[in-house]
Amino acid sequence: MSLAEVKPTCLHKNSFDTIYIVMKFVLPTFSSFAYTLAALLLLGFSVPMVTPIFASNNKNACESAENFLDTENYQQQCQKYLEAGVDKATQAIRSNPKAEEPYYQRGNTYLLLGNYKAAVADYTEVIKLNTGRFGFSRAAYSNRARAYEKLGEKQKAISDLTKLIGNDSSINVDEYLSRARLYRDLGNKENAIADYKVANRILQQQLNGVFGNGHMDSEKQEILQEIRKEVSQMGVSLPAPDLTTRLTLQTIAKKEVELALESARFKPQHPIIEQFDAQLKDLYKRLANAQPQPYKGTAQNLVSNAAYEKLEGLEKERAQLLKQFTPENPAIIFIDSQINQLKILIDNNKYAPTSDSSDQQSQSPQELEEMRRWEAKMTEELFKYWFKGVEMAPAQEKFARAEHARYHQELKKFGAANREMTNGSFNSWLMGDGKYIWTGTKALEFEEKFLKRLESSMSQKQVQQVRERLHSIRRSVELGIPEQS
Repeated sequence: MSLAEVKPTCLHKNSFDTIYIVMKFVLPTFSSFAYTLAALLLLGFSVPMVTPIFASNNKNACESAENFLDTENYQQQCQKYLEAGVDKATQAIRSNPKAEEPYYQRGNTYLLLGNYKAAVADYTEVIKLNTGRFGFSRAAYSNRARAYEKLGEKQKAISDLTKLIGNDSSINVDEYLSRARLYRDLGNKENAIADYKVANRILQQQLNGVFGNGHMDSEKQEILQEIRKEVSQMGVSLPAPDLTTRLTLQTIAKKEVELALESARFKPQHPIIEQFDAQLKDLYKRLANAQPQPYKGTAQNLVSNAAYEKLEGLEKERAQLLKQFTPENPAIIFIDSQINQLKILIDNNKYAPTSDSSDQQSQSPQELEEMRRWEAKMTEELFKYWFKGVEMAPAQEKFARAEHARYHQELKKFGAANREMTNGSFNSWLMGDGKYIWTGTKALEFEEKFLKRLESSMSQKQVQQVRERLHSIRRSVELGIPEQS
């Protein structure tokens, strides 16, 4: 079955209730630094490579999507797609019983299908076969805990979560929160409260930008409210959350963009500009004394993201005006001036991790070299995977390789300057069937430019094949199961 036959997604629209995919660009928050540094080397910032399926309410993957008219057909197509994923993973296991990824992907599919016993068996096999640094065992522990919970084996689920929490230096709210709820259900109030408090503290740190701005979204605030409500139901009250640092960061981003826009209207000595300068000076002073302190570069990233968001709106407005007026029209000239000021603001707030950061210093030269080799290998595999089935002449393949490398370099450069873009614009580097792909509006923008460049030396049919391959991979990743060819 072709992915083109599958409806837009086989997951419920509220994906947090179905598959929780950690995608935010927050360097310190992932379990294995080897994962994050490898991504850092390849793309300029950190993103996870393994997708845990982990949530409080794992609904059936083939529930009808909102606003989907043909519900019965939707469910049938989705069921077929998932079952085909099981078949493909099973074939891969038969071909190589020692490879852990097919077990992991099949376990994900079984979990989505509600076959929790089969999922447990596959995740257990992944853990046994764990091949080390870039293995799947951590996500397998997370997903197996979820499957155990669904089977009612809550103590086993707690055991898996405890392994993750105890053997990992990352700060994963979901693991603490899930374990807290399991303890609560088992009547272990003391341990439940302890885990709730840790989750509460981590969420406040995330919302205050302690780990970067990747988790500073409203969803985290909603989870924080849920925690307070659940703890209150157990007869314990938590202090009101202190999100002063978050408010300061958000105000800085807002004021910086407003200042840039006003700078297109007034001279630097104008009282309005001087007022903005004074306000920002005070805000940055407050930020310097804030507790907790945000992660280095968080303020710059927030300012840059806010500027990009405003820039996109202005560019659309300009395009509309050009339908009625010439570029010399005063209204368009003014917008051009605002756009220029925003671009200056973005340039002034670029932030990229330095090569002598403490994160890289903590790795030995041997480890760094290993990750670089892995990067080169993965880049080669990506090219072969993306262009699978596309027949090319030697000159065309050389051209395609160069454009493929250019595409990733562009993403790397953009990502280094905008590590934590929010609102789904550039927010995920996901793994499907062992390969990787970006999602988000900004990433798709880069991808479309890449495909357009291919048209200069490749046929329309060849480019369409690549486009369909990327679509196929992305659809597979959304489900967390092997891609269907």
